[in-house]
Amino acid sequence: MSILNNGRFGMAAAMAGTIKSVAAKATDFAVNRVQFGKTINNYGVIQEKLARMATLHYVTESLAYMISGNMDKGSQDYHLEAAISKARRLFSCDGIEFERKKTSGVLRLDPGI
Repeated sequence: MSILNNGRFGMAAAMAGTIKSVAAKATDFAVNRVQFGKTINNYGVIQEKLARMATLHYVTESLAYMISGNMDKGSQDYHLEAAISKARRLFSCDGIEFERKKTSGVLRLDPGI
């Protein structure tokens, strides 16, 4: 069972880095993309999407830190937290990619879509 818990924890920890990278790319695109005479990061809808990405990153990273702290303390009872982190990873993965597509694909000019 320990191997499963470690794998579940590892997925959440890896996802935190992925989310950070995707959010950084979306932010860079929003800062550099000009629409109607100003960059799109000045529009509220884009700011909301970038904030949602930052929130997903914070939650995923916090969960990984909490589980690693329990593991470091020698706790044997962190299977529920590991399972939650796995489920959260799946939700975060879909959410962050959706927000990235909406942010960088406002006019479908991003070749990564």
